[in-house]
Amino acid sequence: MYLKKINNAIPYLSAIYGIGFIAWLILSAKAAYFSFSDLPEFYTSAKLFAQHRALSIYDINEFCKLENSFFPLMHNRSLGFFLPPPALLFLYPLALINVKILPAIFGLFLTTCLFVSIAILARIYSIPLHKLAYTIAYLSLCGFAYEPIRIAQLSTVMLLGLVFLIYALTRNKDFISGIILNCFWLKPQLIIPYAVFLMGARRYKVFMWAGLITVLILAILWFLYPGLTIYKAYQALISFSIEHSSYTQPELNATIRGQLLRILPSFKTGIMQISSVIWLTTLICFFYLGHKLSKCKQFVEMGILLTTPLGILTSLHCYNYDLVFLLPSILIIFKLIDKLSKLEFTIYFLYLIAFFMPIHVMLYYQYLLKGGTINPYFALLLLYSLLCCKLAFKIEKFSLNINSLNNYVE
Repeated sequence: MYLKKINNAIPYLSAIYGIGFIAWLILSAKAAYFSFSDLPEFYTSAKLFAQHRALSIYDINEFCKLENSFFPLMHNRSLGFFLPPPALLFLYPLALINVKILPAIFGLFLTTCLFVSIAILARIYSIPLHKLAYTIAYLSLCGFAYEPIRIAQLSTVMLLGLVFLIYALTRNKDFISGIILNCFWLKPQLIIPYAVFLMGARRYKVFMWAGLITVLILAILWFLYPGLTIYKAYQALISFSIEHSSYTQPELNATIRGQLLRILPSFKTGIMQISSVIWLTTLICFFYLGHKLSKCKQFVEMGILLTTPLGILTSLHCYNYDLVFLLPSILIIFKLIDKLSKLEFTIYFLYLIAFFMPIHVMLYYQYLLKGGTINPYFALLLLYSLLCCKLAFKIEKFSLNINSLNNYVE
């Protein structure tokens, strides 16, 4: 009797332990927060935008000086701001928050985005409560979920945006989908592959609304900064960052470009050109697949499996903490777990275990940051992308009821 109660309680105790552990890790580093956090770049850009000094944002030297004046505890650490100008409108609310309480508020916001995303995905894919608890426990000890919260990155916000987009698309909410697509100005490289897939599927109403909202955003920016000066400044900064990559460190990315830079670090411009061709070719393939699969019942999930892992692998810039964006694909495969072959299950397991905290610390901090030539996360993401592409077509074959939004919303 007692053993049964203990067994039933283990998933929930694991989830509580995981959440407590991640909270302890973050709070224990509070004193050194600004020595590793990316929050200063977001707050400084928001503050400068609010002060009508947005051109200073894309002047890397001036921006870093202003950044350290806002946050002396950075101790002259330099963080550039490389997001496109429309992103500044979404970051503007940060300028209204007192800098003393900003870390706590922003950290709570990012954590909330993560756990709300998990809860909604669990409902969408009908994951039982005890399995949801195990999922929370794993993610609490998982590098790609822990890192964006620890260093105050926007990846969990983008994850929540993808989850809401899945909801809106499966409910044919074109206007809401258009709004959500515009939120990805904060990290456009994450959503472009899936957006191209949707375009190939002729979801024109979604892009009509997205286009109208984009025009509104650009009109506001034009009113504040007439002409193309701010866009030229942004373009100049991006061009500068290709050769002066110490600010962005693309060699740490689990992407084709990142892996090539680890092998040929002095061939930066050439690798950028090669990676761009690969990325554009992949987008053409996504457009074609969207057109071919648009009539499939599980079209939304097939698109997620096909475009999100491979889209990140071929993208020009994507950090390890952005891999939290793959959580929907992870849970879709979790739904297919009984249908996996031994090889498929092994790839899935290896991909997940590589981000488990002790292994992640060893691979990332003790190997990648110390100059290892082969990025193990690139190799695993390549295998995981191939697995997802294969399983995308199994969803229709097995006729799984994973598209269950209608079942629980109504």
